[in-house]
Amino acid sequence: MPKTLLIIDFSTNWYAVFNNKAKPRNRLANGDQIIIEQTEWKYMSIKACSDGRCWVHINRSEDPFPCSSQSNDRVISPDFLLIRNFPTTVHDEDFKNILMGFMFANIPSVNNLQSVYLDMQRPLIYNELRKCEVALKERARAAGRDTTNMLSVVPMQYFGNQGGVLGPQEIQNVPINFPTVMKVGNCHAGYGKALVAKATDLADISSIVALNRNFYTVEEYLDFEWEYRIQCVGENVRCFKRESKNHWKSNWGNLVFEDYPVAEHHVEFARECAKIWGGLDIFAIDVVHMADGREFVLEINNSSNGFYFKHEVEDAGIVADLVLAKMNALWH
Repeated sequence: MPKTLLIIDFSTNWYAVFNNKAKPRNRLANGDQIIIEQTEWKYMSIKACSDGRCWVHINRSEDPFPCSSQSNDRVISPDFLLIRNFPTTVHDEDFKNILMGFMFANIPSVNNLQSVYLDMQRPLIYNELRKCEVALKERARAAGRDTTNMLSVVPMQYFGNQGGVLGPQEIQNVPINFPTVMKVGNCHAGYGKALVAKATDLADISSIVALNRNFYTVEEYLDFEWEYRIQCVGENVRCFKRESKNHWKSNWGNLVFEDYPVAEHHVEFARECAKIWGGLDIFAIDVVHMADGREFVLEINNSSNGFYFKHEVEDAGIVADLVLAKMNALWH
């Protein structure tokens, strides 16, 4: 019986990846056909039943991939999901109702749907990263290892923004070092983030944030030498540097990328992060390297992380092989 793989992604042409004539990935090991459907969150509506059935209405895409089903409205019943786009926008529009429909029907997915849902909340992600750091360092100390140069998660303060404007009475026992980076709500891709030079500036921007109910965090600005990313797809680990030539945000402006050597401590931290929320198959960890050799983890990205263009075709193939292996384990 054919199985329908629904892929949520606006950039990579996954029809071409799975239907590649040189290495086709459109059949299971048992011979069943895999029907590829691809769309974006904004084009979908969903109905799901507790017995596991699920129907998705997909509107035609504004810019469809050639020779694909994206040129037409259609209704599908997905058997498996590959989620490569974050289920929210920079304008705070989220699609968790669609995501919860898939969760309601218990549709298997890469990454698992619980992790995608929880990943929408930045404080929860940070908490999981801290757990990884603590667990690794505790094991290292027990083994008599030095933890000085192990990866540490950047120190952060959280403010619920449910009361008045941030003022001295709230921070007198919790000093903030300036310059500091303020991040508002569940921001991503560099949005909702500002570099704050001094306390009066923080008070000004906090008075604006107080107009809504988004939480915010502050973390010390790290004057790092370079930033790099630890990218994981299944057992495959890759690192690459990312640098902006004209902006303090290393993912904005004129960006330069280059490969970065994978070290043992990268793999160690990645393997620990892979245990988060029932297991992550695809994720990326952003790290900054300081002049004194210390390294700080800034964040972890779920399966929506972008690939380094130099290896994009190869990495898409690795993702497709991972998905195919997961589907073969379910239907054999």
